[in-house]
Amino acid sequence: MQISMFSSKGNVIVIGDFNARTSDKDDFITNDVIQNDILREVSEILTYETDTVLPTRVNPDKTVNEYGRKLLSLCKSSGLRILNGRHNHGLDRAYSFIGARGLSVVDYCISTPNVFHLIEKFIISNFTTFSDHAPLHLQFKTKTSECKQSLNPCGDSVNNARPARTFRWNPEYEYEAKLELRKSLESLMCFSKSQMKNLKTKKMHPLMDLLHFFRK
Repeated sequence: MQISMFSSKGNVIVIGDFNARTSDKDDFITNDVIQNDILREVSEILTYETDTVLPTRVNPDKTVNEYGRKLLSLCKSSGLRILNGRHNHGLDRAYSFIGARGLSVVDYCISTPNVFHLIEKFIISNFTTFSDHAPLHLQFKTKTSECKQSLNPCGDSVNNARPARTFRWNPEYEYEAKLELRKSLESLMCFSKSQMKNLKTKKMHPLMDLLHFFRK
């Protein structure tokens, strides 16, 4: 009911823990077609739009539970669709929860397909020691009133905000990262206490060199 209410006001995006395991099952109505002759007869009574067929989601969790079936049903009835496993960058195809029974995907971003292109990044980040759920990181393309002081004036076009400092670890570069970490630690050992305090405001922090391993 709340989704229907907010949908009447604009686009809806829902993010969070649904306790739902959906595997790669369709979240849209398949073969949703009506014959042209039937459409002509009912066109004066109602307007019907067939469901949009979306690519199959890439989901490492192949289990479906009751909450998952309810979420899929909600998507079909509301027009919302699951973004997990469909984003272009492919960083949304990881497990989002770790528990006593193992790994699963229960945290989602769902929205109408017409706003998918506005989501610049969708990353299921690495697990941390603070939660058994992996953080979900989203970065949107937005209209902004803040412009850089340049020759180009502000316009109505969609501008990318400042890139967020969120990265996902790539195990392929583990050995190189360890070597870089050793070098950084050796550099830090040479700093005095006053120099260490100044590092907080300097961009050339030795440990910042490690970040390029997360960007690859």
